[in-house]
Amino acid sequence: MPEYDTACLQDVIEAIKSNLVQAMLSANYKIALQVSEAIYLLSKKEFPEKWKSLAQTLAGFLKGDTEMYEKELVCLKTLLKIFKK
Repeated sequence: MPEYDTACLQDVIEAIKSNLVQAMLSANYKIALQVSEAIYLLSKKEFPEKWKSLAQTLAGFLKGDTEMYEKELVCLKTLLKIFKK
């Protein structure tokens, strides 16, 4: 099994996390649903301890365009799965 630079991998994970919500909001509805599921899967492992900015990021977008509210609510609904289990 190859060895990986864990610091580099962590940088990649942080870059993905920082751009995932924006990617979801920029995508069409069907893709946004898939990205929302990716956010859910990542947040199961990372939120809230390792992804403290997730809630703040979503809240920041709620102040914006009303056309994005539906996508944001889909994402929030997906995240609620974590706390229902």
